[in-house]
Amino acid sequence: MVKRSSFLLKQKLAAASIPLIAIGSLIYLVVLSITDDTAQGIFREGQHYTIVENPRRIRGENIEVMEFFSYGCIHCYNFDEPLTEWVNDKKDAIQLVRTPLMGNENWRLLGKHYYTLEQLKQRDRLHHSSFVAIHDRGKVFADVDNLADFFADDELPYDPYISTFNSPSVMGQINLADQLSRRFKISSVPTLIVHGKYKVAITSDIGPNRMLEVVDHLIDKIRAEAAP
Repeated sequence: MVKRSSFLLKQKLAAASIPLIAIGSLIYLVVLSITDDTAQGIFREGQHYTIVENPRRIRGENIEVMEFFSYGCIHCYNFDEPLTEWVNDKKDAIQLVRTPLMGNENWRLLGKHYYTLEQLKQRDRLHHSSFVAIHDRGKVFADVDNLADFFADDELPYDPYISTFNSPSVMGQINLADQLSRRFKISSVPTLIVHGKYKVAITSDIGPNRMLEVVDHLIDKIRAEAAP
């Protein structure tokens, strides 16, 4: 009698385990599907990137990648080195255009600093140093004099920095950056605009480093669409 009861109990446990095995298998297949999507670099519109409502026509053969950023943004600082390495790996295949976002008056000040460095051909030398000054050294730049004092050296004298910072050409670039940020509806940084038509921003699904994987996918997509 004991043996029969034990046998029946084992049968009941085995029967009860079948739904659990089925559920476990289903969960495994779902996770495997998600993992495979990620491994294969499958990115979807609306989840990993969006289509720009008012696209911008890009001339030339190179793919343009526009980065909206601010020196005041820690995420932009952390993203700057991976982005630079990615651009260097692409060599002449893409054109990177950095565009400051004027989120507030301090960010506008820092945006003018970026364009001042660009006008004076000091951007490549001092771009990353500008991030380091703020986020590693704790510098707070309240006005143009603070910036000129800090960055002035033999290659970037104080007076040319001040005059360029206040020049109509820098103001024109600031106004254009404002127009572009409104056109692309930029609400956070860093955000990338790929060839004027796709927007890749940080979301719960996309962190700063994975943004570049999405951009690679979009570049392949653009080239495939342009192929004869």
